[in-house]
Amino acid sequence: MKLKIRASIVGLASLGLVFFCGPTYASGTTEINYRSDGKAVAKACLGFLASGQATTALTNSGFEINRSTKKRTLFKKVEQSGLLPTAFLFTVAKKSGDQDYRRCGFHLTLPNRLAVERSSPEFNEVLNALRTELKTNGYKKSIRKNAVGRETEIWTGPHGSYKFQIVSSLGAVGMDVVPAK
Repeated sequence: MKLKIRASIVGLASLGLVFFCGPTYASGTTEINYRSDGKAVAKACLGFLASGQATTALTNSGFEINRSTKKRTLFKKVEQSGLLPTAFLFTVAKKSGDQDYRRCGFHLTLPNRLAVERSSPEFNEVLNALRTELKTNGYKKSIRKNAVGRETEIWTGPHGSYKFQIVSSLGAVGMDVVPAK
C-alpha cells in the first residue's frame, strides 16, 4: 500500500513539475522523438555518472535547462500535443558531501493518456537506449530481489554499481538510476 501511494505521489509530482516549470516554446513546435532523445538522455546520464558533467548531447537534441542548483539540474523538452503538453524531463543530481554519489533519471508525462504503464512504447524506447548505452560502455547487468521481493536491475561497470528504480502513476512514468548499495 505504501508503495502504491509513493508511486502516485511521484507521478503527480512529475505532472506538477511540468506545469510549475511552465512550458517554454521555441519558434515553431518541438517534437519529441523518443528513440533519438532517449539515446541523447542515455549518453548524458552515463557521462554524468562517469564525470559529474551532463553532456551537450541534450542541448543538441532540443532539451533546455529549466532549473539548475548546485546539486540538481533539470532538463526539459515539451511537445504541445492536444490540450495538455507532453513533457520529457531529465534530471541529474549529486550530494554536496559525497562527490562519488551521482544519480540521473528521466520522467515522461503523457497527459493525453489516463495511465502510462511501464510497458508503454515511449518508456521502452528510452529504457532500451539506456540499457544499450550501459552495455556498450562495459557495464554488466545482474538481477537482485529487493526487500519486497521484486526484481531489480543492477548494472556494475567502470564507474560503480547502479540500480534502476521505475515508478509509474496517473499520466506519468519515470525511472531513476541510483547508486546500488
